Amino acid sequence: MISEKDFVVKTFRENFSDFKNRRIVLYGIGFHTQAILSAFPDFNVIGLMDPVRTGDIYNKKILTFEEASELDVEAIIVIARSKSVKIIFNRISNLYVDSNVILYDVNKNNLFELFDDQRISDENELYFQVNEDSLKEEILKHEAISFDIFDTLMMRKVLYPQDVFDLVEGKALQIGLSVQQFRQKRAESERSLLMRTNPNIYEIYEELQDLTQISSEEKEELLALELATEKEVLIKREKMVELLQYAVAHGKDVYLISDMYLPKTILLRYLSDLGIRGFKDVFVSCEYRTPKCDGLFDIFKDKVKASSYLHIGDNYDADYTFAKLHGLDSFHIKSSLEMLEISSYRSIFKSLTSINDRSLLGLQLSRVFNNPFALYQSDGRPKLISTYDVGYSFVAPIITNFVLWLLKASKEGNYDKILFLARDGYLIQKLYQQATRILNMEIMPENEYFLTSRMICAGSSIVSREDIIEIAKIPFTDSPEELLKTRFSLENIEILSYNPKITVEEYVLMHETTILSRSSVLKENYMKYIRQFNFSKEDKIAVFDFVSTGTCQMYLTDLLPCELTGLYFLNYKINNLKKNQLSIKAFYENDFTYQTQSYIFENYNFMELVVTSFEPSLASFDEDTNPIYRPEKRTEKEMKYLSEMHQAITDFCCDYILNVYQQSAPINNMVSEVMYSFIQGKFTNIENESFYNMVLIDDFGVGEIEVVC
Repeated sequence: MISEKDFVVKTFRENFSDFKNRRIVLYGIGFHTQAILSAFPDFNVIGLMDPVRTGDIYNKKILTFEEASELDVEAIIVIARSKSVKIIFNRISNLYVDSNVILYDVNKNNLFELFDDQRISDENELYFQVNEDSLKEEILKHEAISFDIFDTLMMRKVLYPQDVFDLVEGKALQIGLSVQQFRQKRAESERSLLMRTNPNIYEIYEELQDLTQISSEEKEELLALELATEKEVLIKREKMVELLQYAVAHGKDVYLISDMYLPKTILLRYLSDLGIRGFKDVFVSCEYRTPKCDGLFDIFKDKVKASSYLHIGDNYDADYTFAKLHGLDSFHIKSSLEMLEISSYRSIFKSLTSINDRSLLGLQLSRVFNNPFALYQSDGRPKLISTYDVGYSFVAPIITNFVLWLLKASKEGNYDKILFLARDGYLIQKLYQQATRILNMEIMPENEYFLTSRMICAGSSIVSREDIIEIAKIPFTDSPEELLKTRFSLENIEILSYNPKITVEEYVLMHETTILSRSSVLKENYMKYIRQFNFSKEDKIAVFDFVSTGTCQMYLTDLLPCELTGLYFLNYKINNLKKNQLSIKAFYENDFTYQTQSYIFENYNFMELVVTSFEPSLASFDEDTNPIYRPEKRTEKEMKYLSEMHQAITDFCCDYILNVYQQSAPINNMVSEVMYSFIQGKFTNIENESFYNMVLIDDFGVGEIEVVC
């Protein structure tokens, strides 16, 4: 049976014989590269490339990106499994996109053409026809069924497997354990051993200790951290586990086969924790010292006698091609990362700059592409049905990013207190409190949920005819009589009949005395509520609002005795001098609303709707400071939708900050905004009736706004 090394050499010979005299660089320094150099000593290989190593290897210089560019290289050939080629392409393509250097894989695919974001290849279109039923049919045809483990039965909530090493490094730093370039050193240790054997994780850490000169105690601490981190980021691929149980229920003998450095005992623990059961045995490369591509499938067949075999996995080379070469039928499913690469979301790779960006996307993919058949009969647009999935996948990432920004802004501002203004502050305050607990941020400003609304702020700030006119001028979509009730808190018995022959402003001013009297009462009762917070002139207070021009902050500035700074998700400016002079810091900020804006400025209404509280808008307070609310216009169905959204956002935020967020690494705001933009129909097929029927009702009577993105 042909080995993987021989297969790679044979493939290289078939595809690159005519490249003998060209100036080429091989990307990769593994034993397959060594085999190619040995088999083709007369090729003009002017150097090798690697993301970590420097120096020389196999009598060739390891080139930097800059050196390769300066040496008039004609082609860079990536010597890697197909699963890794796209990752490498994303890493280096921007450096050569405008040059004459062509990037190839070992199959002589031009990677610039293969991974063109503007097209989906015929092969990828074929995957859109792969579904659960076709796999069930294959399962029923075979006696023995084997599943790959990682990215098949379970997956990580990070984008790339090696991102786990970044998380380990961050956690190690938090406990005072520092290993310079841990991610690179950990990968190098594994790769070095793979040149000689199929190592287990204990051997990898022995190699890491030799490489970095850490103590045995430090080695054990890092090893324990990696195993714990791995467990924290693992989730099962629900549909694939269902299919495993389907095979068991139909009397099939089910086995697991994995190319992995984690020994069987550890894998069994992870599998059990995720509720993955029903298989008879696990075959792991590190225990048999051979991978699937060389001998692991043969060992499996020697131990498990059957009339027919079906292997199921995500790695096209190891789980599909080499399963067939070793006499097993095979069924290929894609990992979430591979599904991303052929989906309508694929352009996001260009925005990723850090581990935090990748983990934010990884969490989204763990929901959207958890099911390997999510692209069945699609044009690359995944289908989502549940409200929870919509909230988790699109709204939660950008809200989580904002909460982390808010933590930083509130700490740097050295505020005495943060007021989370009703109603948009309801969920954000809970997320803020949750995040401070998870991150152990003890020295932070106090935070309070503060009842307010534009209605009560404006109504209690009226002291003159000019104030009445200013409020009356703001557009109102209902009747003039309703305007008096909504804007000025008048009762029906106090409202005169409207004469259409006069202007609305004139009509409102007919009630001037009543409005001024009512405003005095509103202010008196509201001030009783405000005085409960014991504000002093020396206090430095931040006020949170979600999306605002600064209306509530402007009125509160006149009602509170202290300095106020706005901390907003989004602040848009209007032609109002007083508002534009307010102290405001915003996660998103523009100049004027009629300028062309980014996606978030055009589509924030949906988020504004789903972060709000379960109470109606505040109208006033009674003399005992009990709040009086406007009538609730939302339906029971809309309230259920809101509750599911809150749960999804809360779960994502907690999972991200607790398990994958790195405090020392940046987050690119553009990533979460792009992720939010995927909620559009051109990216995602959302089959959720409530999503298309949501209406944002303005509490100041400006109107109703449809919020479909």
